[in-house]
Amino acid sequence: MALQRSALAALVVFGCSSPVVPGEFDYDNDGFVTSRDCDDMNSAIFPGADEFCDGVDSDCDGVIDNDPVDGLIAFVDADGDGVGVAETLQRVCELDAGLSQTTGDCNDNDATIFPGSPEICDLIDNDCDGKADLNRVPTDYATIEQAMDALPTNSEICLQSSLTEA
Repeated sequence: MALQRSALAALVVFGCSSPVVPGEFDYDNDGFVTSRDCDDMNSAIFPGADEFCDGVDSDCDGVIDNDPVDGLIAFVDADGDGVGVAETLQRVCELDAGLSQTTGDCNDNDATIFPGSPEICDLIDNDCDGKADLNRVPTDYATIEQAMDALPTNSEICLQSSLTEA
């Protein structure tokens, strides 16, 4: 009887375990079986893992180093003026053409419009400060003389009568 119990115990321990199905084993113990893990011999590489700037597709999405946690913060700069748009934030390993680490462009289709650009009399917000044309006569100053008295030397004065609507 003791021999029968031992044989039964051996069946329970060894005979009832599921056989290893090819593609359904987790060799690196990262929680993903071989059929879902793009490198089942490295526990740091699995679907959803953090990407790093290391030349490896750590998150198994088929793209190397995309949105790396140790990357540079960059913004798309479509017009090449050196200033990108905040809504296009991304992380990259290298700052390629068409990207900028500076944001705040209010018109990324025109390289002459960006924060710090000189404001000119054209009814456009050239410097992205939320106001088109400064030092306007008669809107900001009643007369050219008042504007000249109030403004520093070499300031631009916009005569509204010379402006045309776009």
